[in-house]
Amino acid sequence: MSPMRRTAYGYVCTTEEQIERKLDLELKKRRAKQHGAFRLHKKEKRHVKKQR
Repeated sequence: MSPMRRTAYGYVCTTEEQIERKLDLELKKRRAKQHGAFRLHKKEKRHVKKQR
């Protein structure tokens, strides 16, 4: 039997730990991408005058 390791999700075997580590890394990248952590330039707001 493989040794159990303590993680943030409880005690898991080594293969589950590797899977969780990969998923956590993907989630971190996805969140950072959604929040604009990798944008070099901020979006500029265009002010459009309303025509009456």
